Amino acid sequence: MGRRHALGFCLGLGLLVSALWPSFAQTGVPTLDLRQSPLDLKRGFALNPDWEFYWQQLLSPEELQAGKGLLSGVLNQEVFQKYEGVLHQGVNQKRGYLTIRSRIKLPEMPQPIVLSLGKLSSSFRIWIDGKLVGEIGTVGTNSDNAKAVFQPFLFELQARPDGNEIVMQLSNFKNYGLGPLRPLVIFEKQAFFTKRQQKMLLDFFLVGAAFVMSFYHFALYWIRRSEPAAFYFGLFCFVNALRAMVMSEGFVTTYEANFEPFPYGASTLIEMLGFTLAVICFYQFVTALYPKEVPKFLRIAVVSLSYLYTAVILTTDGHFYIRFLQPYQLLILIAGPVMVYSLLLAIKRRREGARIFVLGFVLLFGAVVNDILLHNGIVSTFDMATIGLFAFLLAQSIILAKRFARAFEQVSIAEKEIRTLNDDLELKVIERTHTIRTILDNVRSGFLMIDSEYRIMDGFTKSCWEILGPQVASKVQLVDLLDLSSREKMLLELALRQAFDDMMPEDVTLAQIPSRFHLGRKVVGVQGSVVRNSLGKPEALLLSISDASQLVKAEQESTKNKSLLKIISEKTSFRSFIKDSLDSLNGCMPLLEQQNQKEISMVLHTLKGNFALYGLEPIAAFIHEIEEKRVLSKVDIKAIVQTVEEFITLNGGILGLETHGLEKDTYEVAGDSLQKLESDLQKAGPSRGVLLALNSWVREVRMVPVRELLGPIEANVERVADALGKHVDFAIEGAELRVDPHRMRLPLKNLIHAVINSIDHGIEYPEERGDKDPSGQVKISFCYDELAYLKVIVQDDGRGLDLDLIRQHALNKGLVTAQEIEKMAEPEIQALIFRQGFSTKSDVSEFSGRGVGIAALDYAVRSLGGQIRVYSKSHEGTVIDISIPTEQTLELLTGIA
Repeated sequence: MGRRHALGFCLGLGLLVSALWPSFAQTGVPTLDLRQSPLDLKRGFALNPDWEFYWQQLLSPEELQAGKGLLSGVLNQEVFQKYEGVLHQGVNQKRGYLTIRSRIKLPEMPQPIVLSLGKLSSSFRIWIDGKLVGEIGTVGTNSDNAKAVFQPFLFELQARPDGNEIVMQLSNFKNYGLGPLRPLVIFEKQAFFTKRQQKMLLDFFLVGAAFVMSFYHFALYWIRRSEPAAFYFGLFCFVNALRAMVMSEGFVTTYEANFEPFPYGASTLIEMLGFTLAVICFYQFVTALYPKEVPKFLRIAVVSLSYLYTAVILTTDGHFYIRFLQPYQLLILIAGPVMVYSLLLAIKRRREGARIFVLGFVLLFGAVVNDILLHNGIVSTFDMATIGLFAFLLAQSIILAKRFARAFEQVSIAEKEIRTLNDDLELKVIERTHTIRTILDNVRSGFLMIDSEYRIMDGFTKSCWEILGPQVASKVQLVDLLDLSSREKMLLELALRQAFDDMMPEDVTLAQIPSRFHLGRKVVGVQGSVVRNSLGKPEALLLSISDASQLVKAEQESTKNKSLLKIISEKTSFRSFIKDSLDSLNGCMPLLEQQNQKEISMVLHTLKGNFALYGLEPIAAFIHEIEEKRVLSKVDIKAIVQTVEEFITLNGGILGLETHGLEKDTYEVAGDSLQKLESDLQKAGPSRGVLLALNSWVREVRMVPVRELLGPIEANVERVADALGKHVDFAIEGAELRVDPHRMRLPLKNLIHAVINSIDHGIEYPEERGDKDPSGQVKISFCYDELAYLKVIVQDDGRGLDLDLIRQHALNKGLVTAQEIEKMAEPEIQALIFRQGFSTKSDVSEFSGRGVGIAALDYAVRSLGGQIRVYSKSHEGTVIDISIPTEQTLELLTGIA
């Protein structure tokens, strides 16, 4: 009897189990039976079935029905959502591949329903009732053959009495999750497509609104650069709009229809970067808006950590950076209340728009909190970020509307006040305008304005007709009124354009406009001023025009008088210079017959510099003009000679010079020299010693101080330094040392080239000198050594010689071959600067670039049997050491021999 009761109990238990889980008894597949459950298919019903899974196995429904594959276990849908992966043998697996299967029993329905699968980080292939209904991405067994894409999935499903079997193959190797991280949702078909269309319209509306607000605030910032808050808010809107667009089902569907499935990795990257960059922009925006309320530590902490997390996202894959998402979300959740407290302070302090701003921020922050909790499986709501963003944008729009309303109200009040004042002031304005016009029409200077097209505007004064001529009229181009070459016209238009572009400081751009122009025999002076509109942008140039002819003439007379005074103070030196210059020019005639253009260029280059030394700029400029010609002729040399002779003819009476008397040498003999001669003759007696003493005396009388042969070198150094924009301290040691002018004149007059080279090539600009004194040091020293050699040292503390640059230019100019320069030692390479035609300048200027100046000095020294050496050290300076034998030297050497 007991056995019968036991058998009956077991049979009853079996029937009960069979009634509770009929699907397991039939197929063994986990089944979710919803036939008796109330389903709201209009709003959508989420399915949370149990899934049997086959880890590291890709199985088709046929293979599963045939019993193939090794079952790894059964997981509930909530496990996938909680762990974002597969819990296999106690380990959370987020990378790999698997097959899952479940069965769903739905009530009988006459119409098909829609099955929607949320965003997956995996690639997957899905079968329903044994039929392959879709594949998103590429399912594979490794990272090379698996590919995930971001693509919404939906399928029409007809409920079957025995249930609908769902089989999914999934794989993931690069992203942060594996499996159906969100539940499947079933909808009534018509309700689904209606809701989907509404969602797409809402998404496009919100994205469009964000983009509009973004571009609007960018435009505000462009107009008013002093308000960075507009820029940060525009960037905040742009980043959120881009993020929302990429996450929108409508965008993904449209992109897929026109191109290809959107890459899942790119979608996730934009989503994550949009989050961090939006946080950065938002905190920068709020700080710029309420700088006294938002704590500095909050902005620094949130922005710095956001930049750090952004860098992690950009440099790692999703599997790695997703580990830091929750700590970052926690940071945002903690910072939110602090920000709310700061904004409440702004309300308390009555900051403009603070109340509405706080309301918008609370709604936005609430939406962010919801999405963070939803993402972490704590709540089961829906994404609210887009709605929160819209609420915040709406709040900002209200603030903007209030600002504009207040601005318009203020404008209206001001307009009424202006109209009242205008009635009283109109008569006064007319009276004062008439008075001002009378003054302007009777002043000697003219005033006119030009627009951005360089056309004269209405309202110029009558004096403009007297100065510029009767052709002055409205709409006439200013450049057409002046006698300008095509190059001068181009430069003037360029200077005017810079003034209107307003890219540089006003005083800098106005300085580019030439202050004087030649109009026939008249010199016109011009001074400009920028006329700006209410936004501070240039709208016209006001030009003051004057007749500067008399002023220029007076300046020329003053310059000429200064030059004559300088020449008179160094009359002996200048007389010798003029004589040598004419001799040099006459010596060019045979060189022309020999077609020796290089030698002639050397002579002219030296003459140009020396004429400038004496302040004779017109002659120096004329020689420079002749020097620019590619081929020189006898006519050119004669023209220079004629110019020099005309100067002597015009000013000979003042200077005590005559052209025909220059060939006679004159000397000044001091009284003590005569006494010395007398004393020497008494001591020597009528012997050979008398002759030696006489020769020595004559030689001494002939000698002059070095300074007389150098000319006004200090003034020239100052002129060159000012022209180049450099600061130079120049010194001469031994300037009173007496030398034989016949022997030493040529090398000493060429010495200026070494000084100019030091300033132009060696001395750095003040901002380039680093720890050195901003003013460069250039020094010349003169002395005799023990063998009576004249020693000349030219040294500077500049940048030194660049050996690599010397090699390159020497090779480019064909002065040496590559084989020759490879064998050269460092001193030999430095000595290349003395070669004819060598220069490291790519363009020819008034001071250097031809490669003839320093070569002329080298030629002058070596022609007397002297030596010239150069020593240089990078960043410390350069020394040019010149040694020239004197007549005493030659006598000593002869005596030794």
